[in-house]
Amino acid sequence: MENETIKTKLEEFVTNSTDLGETAYKLAKINAITKVTSTSASFLFTIISSVFFLFILLFASTAIAFWLGEKFDSTTTGFLLVAGFYLVLFILFMLLKGKLILPWLRNKLVQKIYE
Repeated sequence: MENETIKTKLEEFVTNSTDLGETAYKLAKINAITKVTSTSASFLFTIISSVFFLFILLFASTAIAFWLGEKFDSTTTGFLLVAGFYLVLFILFMLLKGKLILPWLRNKLVQKIYE
């Protein structure tokens, strides 16, 4: 009789453990789907925002180049000055890449993963 009680309790334990395992699996699956969806939406938003920003930058740079061209009586000079400005920014970006930019990007990515 005591053997049957232990056997019944053991069967209940196994059944409950199996149910708990299945529930934990489903919860992990839902959490993973939520994380992937959130990250994908954030990535898509970043891409769309970047495209809009590039259009703004393109048209603003063109306008500034023409404006500088009028000031210096040479459209070519205006465009070269704008290109030179972007060259200086690019050089600064490359010099600061290892010390500031990459660690900042790494930290932002880690924050996004653990949100």
